[in-house]
Amino acid sequence: MSRLEKWAKELRDPILVAACSGWVDAGMAGVNAVTYLTEQLLEAEEIMCLDISQAVDLSQSRPVVEISEGQILRVEWPCLVLSGAHSPERDVLLLQGPEPAREWHSLVGKLVDTAIDLGVSEVYILGGMPGMVTHRYPVQVLATVNESVPAGKVLPRRPDYSGPTGILTVLQYELGRRGIPAIGLWAQIPPYLASVSSAPGVRALLQRLMDLTRLQLDLSHLAKDVEEYREKVEEQLSGRPELASMIDRFEMVAESAAQLQEDSLPSGEEIASEIERFLRDEA
Repeated sequence: MSRLEKWAKELRDPILVAACSGWVDAGMAGVNAVTYLTEQLLEAEEIMCLDISQAVDLSQSRPVVEISEGQILRVEWPCLVLSGAHSPERDVLLLQGPEPAREWHSLVGKLVDTAIDLGVSEVYILGGMPGMVTHRYPVQVLATVNESVPAGKVLPRRPDYSGPTGILTVLQYELGRRGIPAIGLWAQIPPYLASVSSAPGVRALLQRLMDLTRLQLDLSHLAKDVEEYREKVEEQLSGRPELASMIDRFEMVAESAAQLQEDSLPSGEEIASEIERFLRDEA
């Protein structure tokens, strides 16, 4: 009996929580949230590893090597890892890995079929998106839903949008077509900190996940990370008044966009490099 078949028989009302590193995960909020969740759920076990080595850009998602005493022991190719864990409330499946660059149709089809085979009742997709926000306020989480989610179940939702998207949004859509409710939770990340790991974003996503499911998680370990994140940004701003002024202007636009002209909004790129370099150096 395969591990997939074994888990299909054992799971109780499972939910699937998914995140991919890549384009639609500002602040690495989604992948870090799933990693934290995996650590919280004791004895999480790998169920399958979906090989995506032919579907990723290997210059961005390189194989990983293990070397001991100069000897190459193994090489691991990029894959989407599906793990499972039993919990007192309900069982949890976790999907994470790099976003593939190609073959989305076949990969999404395999993931939907796997979710059906495992009896998944709900899917939650976690990610981060640059938003009209600053680091000084609590992180807002906006939702997207597919056609199988009852109207009005999850609020607030993302504003109307038409444009490029990521593979997890495609997965969410296809799940809905097969009758599986899927909810996307998107932490709103300051655009000038989009490439810096966001502890506030992780905490906000996990708190929202707890609100929508019966999962009980201990988020107290994140408090120190959230405090350090904000302290580092403010420390950099205290020594760079011009950057602080730009953040203040950005904050004004975020609070009262209707009263200011769009061209008064400072570009996130103008301040990102300074703050991100500081955070990386201090990490």
